Amino acid sequence: MVRFTRLLIILLLGILYTSCNKERSPDLIKQITTISPTHGAFATLDTIFGNGFGTTAANDSVFINGHKAGIVSISNTQLVVTVPKLAGTGIVTVWVGGNQLTGPVFTYDTTYAAVTYAGGIVSPYGICIDATSGNLFAANYADNTVVKVTTDGTVSHFADGINLPGGITIDDNGNLFVTNFGNNTISKITPSAVVTTYINNIPNPAGITIDALGNLYVTNFGNSTISTIPLNGSVTTTPTGITYTTGIVRDHSGNLYLTNTANNSISKITASGTISEFATNVHQPSNIAIDNSGNLFTTDPVDNTVTKITPTRNVSIVATGLNEPGPITIDTNGNIFVGCLSTGTIVKLSQQ
Repeated sequence: MVRFTRLLIILLLGILYTSCNKERSPDLIKQITTISPTHGAFATLDTIFGNGFGTTAANDSVFINGHKAGIVSISNTQLVVTVPKLAGTGIVTVWVGGNQLTGPVFTYDTTYAAVTYAGGIVSPYGICIDATSGNLFAANYADNTVVKVTTDGTVSHFADGINLPGGITIDDNGNLFVTNFGNNTISKITPSAVVTTYINNIPNPAGITIDALGNLYVTNFGNSTISTIPLNGSVTTTPTGITYTTGIVRDHSGNLYLTNTANNSISKITASGTISEFATNVHQPSNIAIDNSGNLFTTDPVDNTVTKITPTRNVSIVATGLNEPGPITIDTNGNIFVGCLSTGTIVKLSQQ
């Protein structure tokens, strides 16, 4: 009897050991081990490696940064999915039945699709967007006018009486401010298209930008300075060391960024007035804009490209094949609008 009891105990221990080993078997552990590639653009095929995915795609759901990805193929250890449009950077998750498996971060590479947004604009030297209405305004250098482009691409005359207009910007009340290169003034144009001279004696005004308080910042082409114009109209001149610059933009922290065409670079002026070189290897930057994430975008009318500079100073080309791109602006959704000087058109670069 004792011998039988010992044999029974040994048998039970063996069954228990075997059961534990099965539970530890890698084939039965539902998990994501890795992904390849770790970054990519819209429609990239991404492979998720792991265990426990099953073999029926209808039973699984895959998300990249919370955006559902399409399943191309499935096996118990591998999923191939299509990266969804505008997924953004974030964690990869797989739902198998009611179980959520969490994987590594996928880095989304934003690309841009180009379409002609508007045409028939003689020489769009400056453009800006009304954030409230979405209407775009273009300064027409050759015929001394400003035109309006509605969200459906319709172009109409808005104001005239400008003198070789170059840069243009807009305040929160819908007032436009235009640089007049022909008579060294800044014009103000109300939403009802009333034109007045806002400030006189600005030397060779070219690019212009505005802050939330209504202060204007203007590049003085060929004069190596910028002019700051507060609401009270008193002008402050700041040396920049950049002789020929047209592009200027301001970020939310009060830093100014200027295009330095001759030096193939972007200069930065802090709110305290410190001037430094922010980015190099930016070929022939003409005009400049900034998005909500602090990314800078510049146009190159020589190579017909648009260049992106991230806050960490990474430089990359995001659009090619444009027709002498000059002015540039960005709407609240991150869409980029570029004025093409040789064709008199506005091109829209939509994120994808």
